[in-house]
Amino acid sequence: MALSSVRIKNILSFNDCIVTDFSDFNCIIGKNNVGKSNFLKVLQFFYAHLNNESVIPLPLNSNYSSIGTISISYDTTRLEEVVKSRKNKSIYQKHIYSSLFKDDSFNLVSSRIIRKNFTLTLTVNRNGSVSWSDKDKNVRKIINRIYPLFFVDTRRIDLYDWDKLWSTVSRLKFINARALNTEQIIDFFDEKVSNNSNSYKEYVKIISELTNASPYNYQDLVLNYIKVGLSGHKFNIDGFELTTQSDGTNSHKFIELFISLIITLTRREFITPIVYIDEPELGLHPKLNEKLIFNIHNLYKSLKKHTDKKELGKYATPYPTVLMTTHSPNILKSVIKLFRGHNEHNIYHFSLNSDKKTNVSLLNTNFKDKRFLNIFSDNEARLYFSDFILFVEGETELELFGNMSLIDKFDYLNKIDVYKTNEVILRSINPKASKSPTPYLNIYDADKMINYDFTEKSFIIKQKEVNLFEILKRYKYTCFISQNYAIKKSLENIVNLNESKFLINKKGTEFSKFPYLNFIRFCNGVLLKTDRIYIAPSTIEETLLCSQSRKIAIKWLINQTKDLVEGDLMIDGRGDVNKKLDGFRRSFKKENIDHVYGRIFTSKEYKGELSPENKEFIKIVLILNLKKLLKQFYQKNIDLSRTDQVTILRLALDGKTHTLCSQKSKSYELAINDDIRNAVESIKEQCLKKLPIQLGKTGGWVTSFLNFAISEIENSSKDEQEFKRVFALTFPHLHDILKTISDSID
Repeated sequence: MALSSVRIKNILSFNDCIVTDFSDFNCIIGKNNVGKSNFLKVLQFFYAHLNNESVIPLPLNSNYSSIGTISISYDTTRLEEVVKSRKNKSIYQKHIYSSLFKDDSFNLVSSRIIRKNFTLTLTVNRNGSVSWSDKDKNVRKIINRIYPLFFVDTRRIDLYDWDKLWSTVSRLKFINARALNTEQIIDFFDEKVSNNSNSYKEYVKIISELTNASPYNYQDLVLNYIKVGLSGHKFNIDGFELTTQSDGTNSHKFIELFISLIITLTRREFITPIVYIDEPELGLHPKLNEKLIFNIHNLYKSLKKHTDKKELGKYATPYPTVLMTTHSPNILKSVIKLFRGHNEHNIYHFSLNSDKKTNVSLLNTNFKDKRFLNIFSDNEARLYFSDFILFVEGETELELFGNMSLIDKFDYLNKIDVYKTNEVILRSINPKASKSPTPYLNIYDADKMINYDFTEKSFIIKQKEVNLFEILKRYKYTCFISQNYAIKKSLENIVNLNESKFLINKKGTEFSKFPYLNFIRFCNGVLLKTDRIYIAPSTIEETLLCSQSRKIAIKWLINQTKDLVEGDLMIDGRGDVNKKLDGFRRSFKKENIDHVYGRIFTSKEYKGELSPENKEFIKIVLILNLKKLLKQFYQKNIDLSRTDQVTILRLALDGKTHTLCSQKSKSYELAINDDIRNAVESIKEQCLKKLPIQLGKTGGWVTSFLNFAISEIENSSKDEQEFKRVFALTFPHLHDILKTISDSID
C-alpha cells in the first residue's frame, strides 16, 4: 500500500487528527458534514502543491494558531528494495535514490538500511502561503510520480467521455523516452507503410514545416506509444457506445475500469498510487453496488501472491491504497465480507466531537468468528451508520420500540436503530467490540442475569449473557484511589448475593423481604456504566405491565372488550340468534352473569346481523363478565391483591413474576399457588382469548395496549409537558430506557 499515515493539524474541521494503519481497501463512513469531504480536500490540496498548481488556500481551523500542517507518510519499503538493490538500476531509479534517500549511510560490507517510511509535510500559513518540510523540488516530483493521487468524484464524472482514463494509464508506466529516437521511429513507419516511396516520411516532414507545435510532455509521449499498440481508443461497454447506456451503468463500469486499470497496471511497477473514490453508490442499484465490489475483489484476488514461490500472473508488489467514502450498507458489507484477509480492508468512522472537530476512529471489522461473517448482511452493516443502536432480544422489543405512536411522542426514537441480536452477533457488532463511537444500549430480560431456584430457595447470579463475574474481573486490580473503585465495590456486593437463601411469598410471585426492584435498579446503575446494559424488571413485558400501569391496563381490557361487539362474535347456535338474545335480555340479572355468559357464547362464529338492542346487550354482558373476573382480586376468601392483577395479566401474556417464573417454566405449578394460576387461566379463557389480539409475545397486544395508553394519557393531559410527566409515572421502567436513549443522542 502507498499510505502509512496522514496527519492534519489546524486545517478545515481537523484540529489534530491522525489517520493511520491503512490497508489495501479502505472505506470511510460517517454522517454528512463530519469531515469526510474535507479529508479529500486536504489530499487534493497537498497534491496540487506537489504539482506546483495554483489553488485556493484551505482555511485554518483555529485562528489562535497562524499555521496548519498536512503530513503524509508513505510506505517506501518496495521503492527502497528497488532503488537500493545492487542490481543495475535505471537513470531514474538512481535519481530517486540520490534525492529521496540522500541521507542514507552505506558501506560496501553492510546492506543499506530500509527506512520503510518517508514523511513529507506541507505547512499552510494564515496568509495563504505554503512551505515544504523538504525544500528539494526533486523530492516532491518523485513523490508525485511514485505515489500519485487519483480520485473520482462520482457526482462529476463525465459519463459519456472516458478520456480521463487515458491520462490515468499514462501515469502508471515508466518508459525510457530518451532511448526513443524520433527519426528512427519515422523511418520504421515509413519502411512498413510506404513501400519504399518515403510517402509517410515526406508527409510528416511537410506537416512539421508548416506548423509550430510544442514538444510532447512525458505523459503525452507515453500515452501515444501505448495507444499505438492498442486496437482503438474509444471506450465502450460490451460493444455498445457509452451514449446508449444508462447513467448508472456508465458510472458503475467507469469506476470498475478505473480501479481495475490502476490495480493491474501497477503489478510490475514500483508506482504505488492512492485512489480516492467518493460515494461510488450514487445512481447504482444496491445489487450493482455489490457487483462492483465483487468484481474488484475478484481481480484483486487473482493478482495477489500468497506464497514465496513464483506464481504465474501473481505479484508481491504492494497494491494501491484505495480509499472509498460511502453511505451504502451493501458496499460496506461487501468490503468487509470479501476483503477479509490480513491488511486487506479497514473501515474508518468519521464523526464530530463536542467541539465540532473531526474525529476519526479505526473500526474493528476484521472478524475472527466465521459464523458471524457468514450471517453478516446489510442489516448488520447498516448499524455502522447509526446515530444510536438499541440491541434487543426479541420480537416484543421490536414491536415496542417501533411503535409509531411512541415515536410520534418521543421523536428522537426516529434516530435509533432497533436490532434483534444474539450473543454470537453481539460479540462482534456492538460498538464496544468494533471500537465505534456510536452510542448504544443493550436491553436484557432479568433472567439473562439472575435466576431463582424454587427447590433450594436460592438466588442465583448467572454466568451467561450478562456475566457479572466476568465484568468484575475487569476491575480486579482497581485500587481505592481510582474513579472506578465504586463500580468494583458495587459489583462485589452484587455477586456476593449469589446462592443467597431468599424466601418468597405464599403465591410464589414475589420475594418476602428481598427488595427485588431496588436490586434491579442498583444493577442497572452499575451495568450502564460498565457495559451499556439495561435489565428489565422481569421481562420486557413489565416495562408496560407494572404496578404503576395497572389502572390503565384495566381500562384497556374494558375498551378492547367493548370493541368485540363490532368484530366477529362466537355466539352462534340453533334457531334465531336475535330472538334468543331478546329472551336473555328481558330476563337478565347481574347476579346471573355466569349463567348468561355461558349460554350466549359458543365455539361457533355468528355471521348474521345483530339488532342494535342486542349489540348493546352483548357489550354489557362482556363488560360485566370482565369486571367479575377482576373482582376476584378483592374477594375476602381469596388471597389476591390489586398488585396481583398486573402480575396475573403479565403471566397470561407470557411475561414473568419477580421470582422469574412464567407459565412455560418447569416450576410453574410447583412454585405458583392455585389462586394465581386459576386467575391466569380465567383471564385467558374468558377475556384475552376473545379479544382481537393473540396471546403471546407477538400477538399484537403490545401495539394495542401502548396505542391505547398513549391516547388515554394524551387526552387527559393539558399539554406535552404534562403528557411526559404522566407517561413517566405510568411506565417508569420504559421511561428509564427512553431517557437513557435521549441522553445519548445529540
